Amino acid sequence: MLGDYTDPTPLRIIGIDPGTETLGVSVLDVSLTTNQIVLQYVSTYTATQLIRLFHLQWISQVHGDRIARLKAHEENLYSLFTTFRPHEIVSESPYLGRFPAAYAALVECMSVIRTAVMRYDFRMPLHTLDPPTVKTRLGVSGKSGDKTLMREGLLRLPDLENPQRIPIELLDEHSIDAMAVAYTRARYVTQCNRYG
Repeated sequence: MLGDYTDPTPLRIIGIDPGTETLGVSVLDVSLTTNQIVLQYVSTYTATQLIRLFHLQWISQVHGDRIARLKAHEENLYSLFTTFRPHEIVSESPYLGRFPAAYAALVECMSVIRTAVMRYDFRMPLHTLDPPTVKTRLGVSGKSGDKTLMREGLLRLPDLENPQRIPIELLDEHSIDAMAVAYTRARYVTQCNRYG
């Protein structure tokens, strides 16, 4: 329990939608005094572009494209963590559905996310949320695969403030999922009055 928490500094949460090629990231600030949730940043990153940005083409030549994409995500996430200085990091967990190969790739991606978190702060845990829990928090059926429902759920949230006027209705599914993951964690923090 947080008890009488009067520090006005918001709790910063980074939410991640993992993927080996495209990876969504969002940043939410949560006031621990008013429970206000504020969207600060959201974006989707493409590994093939990050490989060029971080000059990691040599990894493709030595270890293959998949390893290079994962390393590019690790470098980018570490850079984002040091820029935004989150207090908590949460990712959607891999889901074993009809495609075991996709699940295996997401497990590899989770390992890379965890490595980036440990580089940022070795004492910080990586929280994970399963997809049905995230969907249910937004009022969407946990079994639904309709991504437009996730977007509509975020747009309906009365307690998610958007002072940057980020056009949520135009975001791709990876950014939407990253926002939903961060929001689900933020609501857990405000409802349980706890973090960590």
